[in-house]
Amino acid sequence: MAPRTAAVAAPKRLPDVSGDTIAFFQKATKPEWRTDPTKPIGLSDQRQVPFARDIQWLYCKTLNDYKSENHDLEELARMYVLGEAVMDAMFQEVVIKTIIHLYSDNQETMSLSMIRIIYEGTPGGSPARQLVADICAFQLKPRFKRVKNLDTEKDSEFMKDLIVALLTHRQVGKDTSGPWIDDPDHYSVLKAEGSITEEFPIKDETDMS
Repeated sequence: MAPRTAAVAAPKRLPDVSGDTIAFFQKATKPEWRTDPTKPIGLSDQRQVPFARDIQWLYCKTLNDYKSENHDLEELARMYVLGEAVMDAMFQEVVIKTIIHLYSDNQETMSLSMIRIIYEGTPGGSPARQLVADICAFQLKPRFKRVKNLDTEKDSEFMKDLIVALLTHRQVGKDTSGPWIDDPDHYSVLKAEGSITEEFPIKDETDMS
């Protein structure tokens, strides 16, 4: 099966570049948050590629085409984490919908690297964490060797969420779709924040040749 590919279209109502999409910079420059106004805002732990994609979305309202392969999925995870750092919920919404689309028929087990990117870069209760745990609960197989590679300290929060997801979902039949397919809005960042949700059409560009 060819890797699934997704392209994201912009919603009809776009966020104001000087407003919602740069809420982080507005908040971070407030006197109560800045100990030294002469110092730059520190985002040194973020990688260059996610920043480039955020800027691409900010000004062009498009993302690159992504495939259901570990490299692309891990890049999307880093982009979501960047959205968390700069408080850009709209960007996170686009990214998580892309991940959901790519996992709609992806039978490959999620990489441990992607799991750790999400869990190290998001707070407890994050929609992305719930999505990761749900996907892993459905895709967990007896031969899944990555379980042995989990670190009881580093991966403890993921392991707790995975157990909850297993208890919640593993009673369903084998042919049942995952919750990210049946109810993708359950993982909406904007919905979790109480914002009005926008439709983000996901164009399936899967190469079926």
